[in-house]
Amino acid sequence: MSEKSKTDNGKNQQLIDVLLFQYGQCWNDIRQYENLVWEIPSATTIIVGVLIALSTTSTAFAQIVLFVVALSLNVVMTVALYKHQFFRIYRFRETRKIEDTLTSLGMSVIASGARSTGEIKDQIAKGVVERMPRGWFYDRIANNWIRGYMHLLTIALVLGLIANIA
Repeated sequence: MSEKSKTDNGKNQQLIDVLLFQYGQCWNDIRQYENLVWEIPSATTIIVGVLIALSTTSTAFAQIVLFVVALSLNVVMTVALYKHQFFRIYRFRETRKIEDTLTSLGMSVIASGARSTGEIKDQIAKGVVERMPRGWFYDRIANNWIRGYMHLLTIALVLGLIANIA
């Protein structure tokens, strides 16, 4: 084996090691963002529920203040939810780039988690992946449902605030 090919193999191995480290870090980030995407609406709902429950035994001014606090919290947490979903998707795209680079270096990636619903449907049509449930409900991404829930909660809080003011 020539000196040049040994050097190239060493550089490729270093690159693979770095890419595998980055790949692992991306997946750790994805798991963290995924947890936050589910925890934010849960925690927000509990806190808003407690604030609304407290408002039922308060004076009119205190009720308005509690609804304003609940609404403000909900808006801030909705923005945080969008942010975490954005970074989660961004990390998925980064894993895709790393997978492509590893594949070009001759390393096979066993499973890719960065698959979209459209890609999975294309694979099913080609017979590469087992069948999965189809239909309107299954085509919806849970993260979109969560965002919708947070928007619905915001609307409910605005209506509650308006009712308390009136």
